[in-house]
Amino acid sequence: MDTGFMIASLVIGLYVCLGPFVFLALYVLFDRFAEREPAQKKQPALLDDNPALWTKAHTDAYFVRKKTQSVLTKSSECTL
Repeated sequence: MDTGFMIASLVIGLYVCLGPFVFLALYVLFDRFAEREPAQKKQPALLDDNPALWTKAHTDAYFVRKKTQSVLTKSSECTL
């Protein structure tokens, strides 16, 4: 058997055997980098999506934000 062919077959064998583990490790690494907050702290997003769960403070903040956005939109329309 030729030495070059043996080396090539061993390299391909290593890639086939270890490749999935390398891809899994990269996936876990990038997934860890993308994680902003732990899963326990993601519950307030439900409040943003469901107005039925809002408190008075949430509704006041929403209307203030909506009012400032409408003022900004109207002022930008006038300057154009």
